[in-house]
Amino acid sequence: MEFYMLVSDFLQRDKNNLDLLRIVCAAAVIFGHSYYLSDAGGSQDPLKELVGFTYSGSTAVKVFFFISGLLVTNSLVATRSVLHFLVSRTFRIYPALVVVILVSALLIGPTLTIIPFHEYIHSEITKTYIFSNLMMETQYVLPGVFNNNFYKDAVNGSLWTIPYEVASYMVLLGVFLISASGSRHIWGVICLIIIASPVMGINKYLFINSDNPDIYMLAPCFALGAIYALYKDIIHVSYHAPLGFALLFYLVNDETLSHMLFFFMVCTMFLYLSSLSFVRRIKIKNDISYGVYLYGFLSQQIINNFLPDIHIHINQIFSLLLSMAFGYLSFVIIERPFMRLGRHILK
Repeated sequence: MEFYMLVSDFLQRDKNNLDLLRIVCAAAVIFGHSYYLSDAGGSQDPLKELVGFTYSGSTAVKVFFFISGLLVTNSLVATRSVLHFLVSRTFRIYPALVVVILVSALLIGPTLTIIPFHEYIHSEITKTYIFSNLMMETQYVLPGVFNNNFYKDAVNGSLWTIPYEVASYMVLLGVFLISASGSRHIWGVICLIIIASPVMGINKYLFINSDNPDIYMLAPCFALGAIYALYKDIIHVSYHAPLGFALLFYLVNDETLSHMLFFFMVCTMFLYLSSLSFVRRIKIKNDISYGVYLYGFLSQQIINNFLPDIHIHINQIFSLLLSMAFGYLSFVIIERPFMRLGRHILK
């Protein structure tokens, strides 16, 4: 039955290993970023070499958005509670984000900056880094921090996706509020419009206007996950979906559509893999994926600061180990207690 599992069955805790999938995605982001944050000696990300238009880190972010669309939509459909949605999302996303921003600005920054401590602390850039990122307006630099690194333009380049994740939640909640009848077909139509928007060229009118076309693939991946949740009683988790998307990717000539189909193929392939029994047997005690993602880029910059000349594969291993340590501490000290607090508030 592994080959034909309804999404409704898949969403049962013991029928998937999405925790492992999220950790793999967080590791893939670190792996992909390493080719840009350190001297790779001319080598490229393997996925970039294979397809040319994306790399492993960017693709992993699309999978994150797909999983989020699936799980968050399923939760909202199940609870049908605005309060539950807002509390659970806020207590899941924001506490760990606040801590990584403060750790970066008030601990890592003062320790590694090349400018005097007094100048660093009183710099408007430091203050703006804290308050802008807390307000979901991503700022990347801290004064004098990582200025001698191979990549000097960001302390934590992974933070940019968080505002888009939160925006996806708000759009989902808005759809829930305007769909007074509760019909999933209204949700489904809106999701299809979101998916079609990059291909139709209307994405810049529906969402933020950006020179980075990669951004416009996030919402469709989230929407695809939402469709899986909305129609969980009729959609199957199987190898058919990734194979179908792979075939369409091969046949379609439109560049934007083919790129989207590739991301859909990867998303559904990983979903299927996480349903297989041998994958489900790999037990993950602590879901450190969010922490690994939040601290991954920062960890890489720290490693590059102290060990700029190590081989890229050693760099990847060290960065992953450091980010996993940060991720574990984040989950145990920050994320899990706040999630419990959120559940207590909702009782």
